[in-house]
Amino acid sequence: MSEDPNSYLRFLPALFALRGPGDSPSFLEQYLHIPESILGSRDGASANVQRGMAAVLDVLPSLLYPRLSFLFPGSSALVPPIEVTTANGDPNDVATARNLRALNGLLGIVPIDSTLSKDTGPWRTAVLAWLTDYLDWLGGWLDFTGNPDWSVDRRRAVLIGLMPLYRKRGTRDGLEGLLRLLVAPDIRVIDLVSATPLLLGENSTLAEFYSDGDGVLDGTRPFSFAVEIPLPTYDFDTAPVQALVASVRKLVDDEKPLHTRYVMRLRTLTFTVGLNSTVGTDTLIPIPENAR
Repeated sequence: MSEDPNSYLRFLPALFALRGPGDSPSFLEQYLHIPESILGSRDGASANVQRGMAAVLDVLPSLLYPRLSFLFPGSSALVPPIEVTTANGDPNDVATARNLRALNGLLGIVPIDSTLSKDTGPWRTAVLAWLTDYLDWLGGWLDFTGNPDWSVDRRRAVLIGLMPLYRKRGTRDGLEGLLRLLVAPDIRVIDLVSATPLLLGENSTLAEFYSDGDGVLDGTRPFSFAVEIPLPTYDFDTAPVQALVASVRKLVDDEKPLHTRYVMRLRTLTFTVGLNSTVGTDTLIPIPENAR
């Protein structure tokens, strides 16, 4: 009798499981490989077919989460890479192809044939394209569209970060988490309920828009906040800084509650031992305001 745990012979009387001379498999045992491959969990790679329906159902919960844990059994990494690189940052085609073959073996994205033995080729491009579209579909459930230039691993990492933030939409923590995930990890969103009190003759000039520091009645400005962006520069007029500010402003405008208002604050990161002391990033020496 076959010892294969995927064999349907185990559901039949022992009489039907008897093997032939030299322990050769019986006709019934070989015939049952067909339904086992279609409905069960048998690996059909040797027959150039995808895994059975039972194998797909087993991984369905993981398939609906961007980590795709079924591709990385035993891994404790938050986002194990599908497109693997070496320690030097070079592409590891062997490991990447292994991950993509495992995915294709379950879902049958491209035909399972001899071309899959190559670590690169059109089959790999096709599987990655399918995976990109699939991650975009998952993002659609969160009303999120990824950057078309992102890799599949970048998309997976962002989606994993977005899922716990989705329930916080419309809150300070939700907006700050979104900005830190998509733009920079040190952006802050600050509640601005307390404000400069309105004093007649000093700061009571009417204006169409509020500016940071303007006086408000009773010193309270509800539904307002500031977005603080730390930057390793004193020159806030450069094209990269302005592009960053524009991207942050667009994201905030899209995600903030409609009735709220906000101001942008750009802050220069200066040298502080043990806090901001990364060479080439935040090692600027503080300069007095009147010396800039």
